[in-house]
Amino acid sequence: MIILHLIPTLEGGGAEKQLVKLASEQCKNGYRVHIGVRRGGGNKNFLNDAVEIHYLGDYKFLDPRLFLSIFRLIRAVRPSLVQTWLIQMDIVGGALSLISPVQWIMTERTSEQGYTRRPFFSWLRLQLSRYAKYIVVNSESGYLYHKNNNFCNKIKIINNAIDVDYFTNIKTPSNANHFNSVTILTAGRLIPSKNYETLIRAVSLLPIDIDIKVKIFGNGPHRSTLQKMIELEKIENIIKIYPYDSDWIFLLKSANMFISMSLYEGSPNVVLEAMAAKCPLIVSDIAAHRDILQEGSALFVSVDEFEDLNLSIIDIIDNQEQSIKRSLAAFETVKNFSIQNTYKEHDDIYKEVLTCVQ
Repeated sequence: MIILHLIPTLEGGGAEKQLVKLASEQCKNGYRVHIGVRRGGGNKNFLNDAVEIHYLGDYKFLDPRLFLSIFRLIRAVRPSLVQTWLIQMDIVGGALSLISPVQWIMTERTSEQGYTRRPFFSWLRLQLSRYAKYIVVNSESGYLYHKNNNFCNKIKIINNAIDVDYFTNIKTPSNANHFNSVTILTAGRLIPSKNYETLIRAVSLLPIDIDIKVKIFGNGPHRSTLQKMIELEKIENIIKIYPYDSDWIFLLKSANMFISMSLYEGSPNVVLEAMAAKCPLIVSDIAAHRDILQEGSALFVSVDEFEDLNLSIIDIIDNQEQSIKRSLAAFETVKNFSIQNTYKEHDDIYKEVLTCVQ
């Protein structure tokens, strides 16, 4: 089977991580896998060597040259299926599926709230989605978004994959602190939807006699706004913002907690990584987090309740035994999110689509 995946870049986002894992696993199982990208990125380093990468030209959104480049790639590769990732490639892939005999599968990586910034392109993508042979979503919210619009009847939830064994084998540093001082981690794009403001406000209320270090790992346009807020709250010595680096996950084994206060998500990779590392969790009370975590595996806080978040941080500090129990429960859940399961579920979809065509 020849699969062509289309994605804008191979940079540091969650969709890119998941594609790299899936493509590599598909190669291990005998697929011929091609990936078309505008440009590369750090995730390229984690790809199976057998995956063929094709550079399409770094054309912005709906540049006609991108359509032509992908059309030529489809003719050259002659894939059994094309699978598209993220809104730009979903639109281009959907449009080309109308003039090409290739079968098209679309992926959904977020929820309806993720499309408010580009209403026209979101509407266009939704219209084209009716021509997809299947839509693969990674959350209940993504499923409902497409089901309620009733354009494509073939929709399936496939959870994001996580390599639990990898996190299990990470060694906990011998000098790891356990509440003598407190390390709080969070990671993700520095954009408004990640809601770092609530975390900053909560931290500003913490007792001054607790030795706390908060580390935010991420890149994005909201960095200067967050830095100004940290300075305004006079907590520069507590909260530091670091550029995103995949090595941040090694800190999860020694951190005292991971916090995600996102306003919305698809299926958040960073939360799955924290679960796999058995790091105690505080998360915003949104559907995406409820999809992967139960009441007894994390502390849930309403997205704008910084005072409640402050109390939850103190709860983890004061009740170490309970936080460990929750982290172990989260770990038991995430063990089911294997790349082997993700591969198998995609394989079933591909075979169903190709059988229907025949």
